[in-house]
Amino acid sequence: MEPGWDSGATNRQQMLEFVSDIWQSLWHRDATQFMAEQNVRKEIARRFENESDRAQQFVSDRPKHWQWLLTIELLRSKLAPISKQFDDLRKDQAFKRSSQVSENEAVRWLICIVQDLRNLIPHLQGAICDELIASVNEAEKSGNPIIVLEAVERVCEGSRQLLRWEEDVRFTLLPNRIETIQKTLRDTTVQFFGELNNLADKLEAPFKKKNPAGKYKLKVDFKDPPNMVKLSKQLSMLLRDVEQNPHNWTGWF
Repeated sequence: MEPGWDSGATNRQQMLEFVSDIWQSLWHRDATQFMAEQNVRKEIARRFENESDRAQQFVSDRPKHWQWLLTIELLRSKLAPISKQFDDLRKDQAFKRSSQVSENEAVRWLICIVQDLRNLIPHLQGAICDELIASVNEAEKSGNPIIVLEAVERVCEGSRQLLRWEEDVRFTLLPNRIETIQKTLRDTTVQFFGELNNLADKLEAPFKKKNPAGKYKLKVDFKDPPNMVKLSKQLSMLLRDVEQNPHNWTGWF
């Protein structure tokens, strides 16, 4: 056997092993990537299985501007039942067990519930104007619709907090001396729910044009409710009376 033949065979064997190693490495990488993509698809299917048919269609078909169309559909379908509960509450067609606030907690309750609303509104506005818009842009880059779903759910959670706030105002029993202020608090969230109900329409407006293009600025107008001026005066009068005539409020603190 000639020496060169054995050397060539060894080189061929090494080359085959090298190619095999590369192939296995590529296969492993592709298989890992494939499994990761499959897991993402399964998670998307799981998260959207209870969403509307239109939302599921946008996720599967991915038409042009799908991320915006999905956002609009999710807002409409998920905010609708919350708005329905709010309408029922205003029509006195809702029920919740009442809670009673004693005299020594009534003023604190008023101060806290007003402050809760003041804290909630900027949070909700940020969830819409900052987080929601950012999530749509991120979904366009990553192709992951779960980002949009989670952002819409944060908006919906803020809406549910508004509903619970209105329920607390209506189903909390306060001493007679504070009932006037409690009545003023009613329907404070009407304007905010109006903005939420119009949110999907505002987002959809640019896409009703023949060739939507360019940048659009979403404006959410969460102005102070009309009753806030009256409420502020009532609270100021109450606190002034507490300070100037503490003997009239014995047992309230």
